[in-house]
Amino acid sequence: MITFAGKYENDNFIYSEDTEAIKMQLVSILNTPIGSRFYAPSYGSNLRNYRFSILNYFTINMIGQEIKNAIQHMSGVSLASITYSVNNNKLLFSIDLQYMSETIRVDLTVVDGVAS
Repeated sequence: MITFAGKYENDNFIYSEDTEAIKMQLVSILNTPIGSRFYAPSYGSNLRNYRFSILNYFTINMIGQEIKNAIQHMSGVSLASITYSVNNNKLLFSIDLQYMSETIRVDLTVVDGVAS
């Protein structure tokens, strides 16, 4: 269940310590095109620009950079490490995030420019 900590800060709600809620916030940022939020034009990512792209080293690094940029929109969360693998044309990321002195592992799948 996704819960909120009850305060509004930096155009985002602060999620509780629930790992699934933090993953859903990251997925939401990645799947929101930059410029589509009326009062937060820098919120989102350019992940959809890589829809139907060939998964080569350059493309994977650019998608990784989009994930790193999205994490910067998350208040109180910082990137500890990120690794990837490719399996059946699916790009799988394992992301370790630091949140309130705790390391949280988030597994993310990117297929055709959509994160889940």
